[in-house]
Amino acid sequence: MIENQIKFIELNIKAINEANFNLNDIEDGIALFGSITNLKTFLKGYFITRLNERNFSDKLVKEFAEINFVKARIVEIANQHYITKSDLQSFYDDILQRNLINEISKDDFINNSLNFIQNSIPNSYHFGYTKTSLKKILEKQYDFIFSNGFPTNLLNINTGVMTANAGDSAQFLFLARAILAGYNCSNVDVRSSRYDAVVDFNNVLLRLQIKGVSSSNAISFKDRDRGGQGIDHTHITNKGKESLPQIVIFMLPWIKKLGFVI
Repeated sequence: MIENQIKFIELNIKAINEANFNLNDIEDGIALFGSITNLKTFLKGYFITRLNERNFSDKLVKEFAEINFVKARIVEIANQHYITKSDLQSFYDDILQRNLINEISKDDFINNSLNFIQNSIPNSYHFGYTKTSLKKILEKQYDFIFSNGFPTNLLNINTGVMTANAGDSAQFLFLARAILAGYNCSNVDVRSSRYDAVVDFNNVLLRLQIKGVSSSNAISFKDRDRGGQGIDHTHITNKGKESLPQIVIFMLPWIKKLGFVI
């Protein structure tokens, strides 16, 4: 079966990387993979396996450098090596940013950053008081900057499962920050609940729905539609419902105190 699946990918990778690709339009597609989600999961796993091959990662970077790191041409390399465009772009986003750390002096980076801040503040005594704290923060954040943030989905989990897990991770990150800030709060374990956490705010119990933000700064005030095999996501009972933005607006000053960027 795996050999047939790889052969299918080799024959159809260009179509797979097109914007309007539909697995139903290609013969044997559904029979081999069952769904587009399973196909993408297989492709990601196949790519990860090949990254363990000697020099394959270096070869991908070299080929991208030869076309001057033009983002629009990633698909050409992806098609050549039977990789989805999105997976290859994620690979480049990660490894090229990590490689920058080998080209930069940590001490110079920190000192230049401090000099920039100092030159931006008219009162030298103000900067002098905060300099030591700023330097410690820059030292702690240095490696994190070039690692492209927290690593995600290292184990190649199914896309649908990973989406749910990402929501859980955002929930627990928020709770950890709230607890660290000194608030009493609790996680809500009931998945069907329309709120994710309960926080004691000035002796008032607040029910919070927590939203994770990844690739953009847009926040939706609408629940996700229910999905999955055997579920009609178009049915009215499975449609996401609107949240109450008034509550979020009321909470914004408090949320910013926890260090979240809105």
